[in-house]
Amino acid sequence: MIFAACTLAFFVALVRGVADSGAAVLGKVPNQRFVDQRGRPRSTHDLLGRIWIANFIYTRCEAVCSANTARLARFSRRLGTLGGQLHYVSISVDPSYDRPDVLRSYGERFDAAAEDWSFFTAPDSAGYGNDRQFSSWGLPGDNENAASVAHSERWLLIDAQGRVRARVASDAAGQDSLAHAALDLSATLKR
Repeated sequence: MIFAACTLAFFVALVRGVADSGAAVLGKVPNQRFVDQRGRPRSTHDLLGRIWIANFIYTRCEAVCSANTARLARFSRRLGTLGGQLHYVSISVDPSYDRPDVLRSYGERFDAAAEDWSFFTAPDSAGYGNDRQFSSWGLPGDNENAASVAHSERWLLIDAQGRVRARVASDAAGQDSLAHAALDLSATLKR
């Protein structure tokens, strides 16, 4: 009976994408260059040493992306920054439209604190230069086009070494799993 309960718990965690400090690495975030909502050059390596939660959006998407960002905003207010160890990142997959001023306005719509939440876009409106730019991040599904990444409605938890440690749905169960995984990673940083 105990074995069955443990096995069930393991498979539930696996299906939900739950990760803790000992979980498998789902992908590695490459050093990718961006520009943030303030127009500053940034890269994924700027976030090394911190835990971060990422989602993929484009600002002209009023349905899925807006709802996903609103959920992430509520989640960020609930979980906070774990004493400055956690940062939130929304990555635009429509860099020809989503320039820094557009991303800044978009973030303000959701009351996203600029110091705790970065909105990234490609360094220029030509885009990322590679349609498969996010495939190494451990994202499921069709990485052939950016729209499929944006509409995954999943959030990624990236550890302080730039490894994707969890990929969860943005629903209530996924948020609970992600909060626990982020707290576990935060505890490992404090050691």
